[in-house]
Amino acid sequence: MAIMRRIPVQHAGAASGLLQMDQQLVGALGIAVMTSIYALTAVPGNYVSGLPAAFVGGAALAGVAAFIAWRCVRDPVVPVAAPGVAFMLD
Repeated sequence: MAIMRRIPVQHAGAASGLLQMDQQLVGALGIAVMTSIYALTAVPGNYVSGLPAAFVGGAALAGVAAFIAWRCVRDPVVPVAAPGVAFMLD
């Protein structure tokens, strides 16, 4: 919502596609980072040994994401319709 509310109505489709692509890419990157942390800290034959470090890494990634979201979200902006386009606000 924070991203899409600042986009002009005529660019909403392209912005939505870009947002979906970013979500997929960052999700895959987060899993890759957590898997890498697990692989670096796991002991061969002991499959649970790398999990605490992977979970701490995941929590750190979530904390960074929460901080970025907190800093980027500003006051609500009322969407502006393109000329000739009408829409209703909730």
